[in-house]
Amino acid sequence: REKYNEGDVSTDFEAFERDVKLCFENAMEYNPPEHVVHKAAIRLSTKFDTMATDFKREQIEVASKSISRMKNDPTARSLVDLLEARKRAKLEEPLVFSSSTLLVVPNPLLQHWEDQMLLHIDFSYITSLSGGGDDGYSSPPIYYHTSKSKSKTSGSNITFELSDVAEPLIFIDDGSRTLPSATVLARFPIVLTS
Repeated sequence: REKYNEGDVSTDFEAFERDVKLCFENAMEYNPPEHVVHKAAIRLSTKFDTMATDFKREQIEVASKSISRMKNDPTARSLVDLLEARKRAKLEEPLVFSSSTLLVVPNPLLQHWEDQMLLHIDFSYITSLSGGGDDGYSSPPIYYHTSKSKSKTSGSNITFELSDVAEPLIFIDDGSRTLPSATVLARFPIVLTS
């Protein structure tokens, strides 16, 4: 009550809703179930939830109608375009553009996909296209992102250290470690994960 009497209130409806619900919760917690205050809090809490839901729905309808009218009004069109551009920019901000191919497969099929890539990708051909040496990449093209035992797989085309990957080709993640940033993943033409 002091918060509202002192004018320390937000225009945020969710904050108001949390405060009202807290009042009802406190009334039910500090009064026995048979007490009139406890019973009133239950009844009023249910009524408040219904009213809050109706209020939110009405506000969404009013806002939708306003935006529809603004879209048709040439004088307000620039404002609508600005709002839509901000919304789009907020969605696109965390994206990293790349030409990577992301393959998300069920965990039991991860080993099968790894085997198929090792079987069907001609690393010597790819290195000749990228300007690598006659004997292949100058660094291993396959990076295994795993915290599991590293003894099961070995070869000159494979590394378990991200710092060893200068010319990346395939990123294989078994889900046992946190993925690196999108910027790091964008360096790899193929990303295989579960």
